[in-house]
Amino acid sequence: MPSSSLIAQLHSSDCSELLFVDAAAQQPETIQAMLRPGVELIHLGVGRPALTQIATALRDRPTVGTVHILAHGAPGVLQFAAGSIGRDDLPHHAGALAEIAELIDGGEIMLWSCRTGAGAEADGAFAAPACCSIWARKPEENASAATPARIQLLT
Repeated sequence: MPSSSLIAQLHSSDCSELLFVDAAAQQPETIQAMLRPGVELIHLGVGRPALTQIATALRDRPTVGTVHILAHGAPGVLQFAAGSIGRDDLPHHAGALAEIAELIDGGEIMLWSCRTGAGAEADGAFAAPACCSIWARKPEENASAATPARIQLLT
C-alpha cells in the first residue's frame, strides 16, 4: 500500500495534475481509489518508452500544472516496465524530454521512485546533451522513500 506521505501529497494540491503509474507498480487500483478530484491517473504500458507515453499524454492536456510519476527505481535509474532510464540512456530520450519540458512550461514533475536520487550513481544530476538536463535532489538522510524528488527540465 502506498505510504501516508504519498497519500498526503496527492491530496494536498488543487491544481490540474496527472499521475503516471508504471505498469510494474503494485496495487494500481488502490492508488486509483485514493486520488482526489482533479488528479487524472494514467497507466504507463510496456509497448513504448515511458517518457514517450508521458509526452503523448501531455499533448492532449495543456492545462496540467503538476505531473506525478510513480515507478520503481535504483540509484541513478528509473525502472519503468517499458525500460530503465539512467544517465547513459538520456540522449536516447532527448526528444521526449524536450517535449515534456515544453508542454509543462514551468510546471512541476514529482518523481515517486525509491532510491533513484541516492548514491554516487545519481550524483544529483543527469545531462542530455543539446536537449535538457534533469535535476533530482538527493534525498536527505532521514527522508522517507515516499518523499518525491522535484524534477526540473531545463531546455
